[in-house]
Amino acid sequence: MQMSRSNRIPKDSGTHKGITWFVTFLLIITIGCTFIGFSLKKTILDADFSTNQLFQSKYINELYQNLNSEISNAASSAGVPSSMTSDLITKKQVKIDFKQALNNLYANKKTLFNTTTIANQVGKNIDQKAQAKGLSITGEYYTSLRSSFITTIQSEVSTELSSDGPLTKLQTMLQTIRSIANKSFMIGVIGSIILVILLLVLQSFNFLRWLYYLGVAGVWFGIPTVFVLTGLKAVDFVGTVVPTSAGIFSNMLEKFGNAILDVFQTYSLWVAAISFIVLIVGLVGSRIKR
Repeated sequence: MQMSRSNRIPKDSGTHKGITWFVTFLLIITIGCTFIGFSLKKTILDADFSTNQLFQSKYINELYQNLNSEISNAASSAGVPSSMTSDLITKKQVKIDFKQALNNLYANKKTLFNTTTIANQVGKNIDQKAQAKGLSITGEYYTSLRSSFITTIQSEVSTELSSDGPLTKLQTMLQTIRSIANKSFMIGVIGSIILVILLLVLQSFNFLRWLYYLGVAGVWFGIPTVFVLTGLKAVDFVGTVVPTSAGIFSNMLEKFGNAILDVFQTYSLWVAAISFIVLIVGLVGSRIKR
């Protein structure tokens, strides 16, 4: 019976066994820290990833429709004739503005959307609509109406894209996440290296025994993480944490959050799969060596 057990599991000396498993437990934590830091760096902190996820036609169309709805309501409130309230900002302009906002976000600029620029774009578009209907854009009535409308637009747009709005909050959150990711990754990598060296010493520099415990740590982290992330997707966790105050950006932020969750899930599957292979190699190799 004793021989059968020793053939299944790499043998530890009684003195080192408890310490070895404690180090393995700590290794689970450092692997987790490395995983979190690396995954954040490759998703929300990666400007290319975020741009590819957010700068898509479906999101541009949604933003275009929502902004036009807000602007149309503002135009009606300002007394602009209903025949002139549609499409007061073009899809091309929305695309340019949103692209600039994303660049500003990752450049850590204080202002993401320039509301004055948006108001000027709308003003230019309504001038063109007025001229197309044969109205004089220099007349007193029109200039007064236009001035009132532009003021209302800037107020409405500023409310949606305000300094305490969802995208600016995202910018603040991004800075916090960047700090957490950097510290987590550094602690994870340095901690894992130290613990691996300690495992090697405890296993008398037996490479195959070290692989076994490294695989155990990876599996113990990877498999539960896969189940947790799968559960979060199943209950639509992202949809519950995106605030209603996000307004016209709610759907966009929810889909972005789910895209990040998908990447985390994929990475956790890789960790679990690779760790399982490492565990098997260490276990089988140790048996063959003996």
